[in-house]
Amino acid sequence: MKNNLNQSSMENIPNMLPVIPTMDVVVFPHMIVPLLVLDEKIIRGVNRALQEDKMVLLLAARKQENQHEAIGTKDLYDVGTVASIMRLIKIPEGGIKILVQGICKARTKETVAYEDGIKASIDCTIPMQTSTKEDVAARIKNIKMLTEKMALGAILLALIFILSCPKCKTLKKLPTLFCHTSPLI
Repeated sequence: MKNNLNQSSMENIPNMLPVIPTMDVVVFPHMIVPLLVLDEKIIRGVNRALQEDKMVLLLAARKQENQHEAIGTKDLYDVGTVASIMRLIKIPEGGIKILVQGICKARTKETVAYEDGIKASIDCTIPMQTSTKEDVAARIKNIKMLTEKMALGAILLALIFILSCPKCKTLKKLPTLFCHTSPLI
């Protein structure tokens, strides 16, 4: 896949960005996603980003045991997406809704929590994996083989089910009879 960002646009990304933790979504480069932000510290970071270069770092948050605790730096993954803030809407209940577009992947060097939000120093030069033609051909061959196995398995299960039905007198016994007559696939 081609990367549409040229070197000059990569140089415009600051080394330190405000972090927006994401809970139920992972944003990739070129995706446009609306995000709801309710935490006051994160909102202050977004407002600061709007005054400067309109860029933030989106980091997915690890699943927390206690959903009511605030997210800390240890709860965030190290790789995220640098995003540009396209729109901001203030919500009457006190939060904001922002529309962001992913720009590029970034790895955090250091993530620090401040009184007014979370900031991270980043490195945007994550190498993209390249595949050779032979590598792609081998993967396609493997996918075809697995698909054929799945299709054959589905046909066998259908035949076993058809053969099991006439032997069954009540619907309650059908699953048991089906399990006894079907070989392990």
